[in-house]
Amino acid sequence: MSKDNKGNKSNKVNQPTSMESAFQSAVKSLSKKKQTEIIADYVYSKYDVFRKFKPLALGIDEDLLKELSPQYEPELVVRFLAIHCRKPRYIKNLSRGGKRFNLKGSFKGEVTEQEQQHALNHPFVKQANENNTKPSVNTDTNNIKLNEVEKSQQTQESQELDHVKYCFMNEFL
Repeated sequence: MSKDNKGNKSNKVNQPTSMESAFQSAVKSLSKKKQTEIIADYVYSKYDVFRKFKPLALGIDEDLLKELSPQYEPELVVRFLAIHCRKPRYIKNLSRGGKRFNLKGSFKGEVTEQEQQHALNHPFVKQANENNTKPSVNTDTNNIKLNEVEKSQQTQESQELDHVKYCFMNEFL
């Protein structure tokens, strides 16, 4: 039992306030893409582990779902996680191996050799490693190459459905 503003006992358990209900209604009226962007903005502002693209602890999806429900639909939280895990910066950090982190930023597990190898074989990491090993001579050429790499990464992001499935299946289930 909880107490209302007047100190009376009430059977209401975790019922949203009118402000929370209005927020939920407003958010749900937006497109799924926009809702996912709102979730991303919130998560990146609240959790350092996401902002710094640290390797995520296995099971972090369950923790995040608990934190974000009932404000956001679970399918959109999972969508955000899939998007986050296929970002080049996250994959590069995963390829370095080492510790995994929970929502609080505490150590919780390690990246396995198999996971690290999978990340090292990812096109983003391979391309970054190839670009880092080539000597740079002409800055104009390098700028053109950087633009080509950015375009290539955007194209690869849309073509990396298999990697997203792998990331989701191995890290979040």
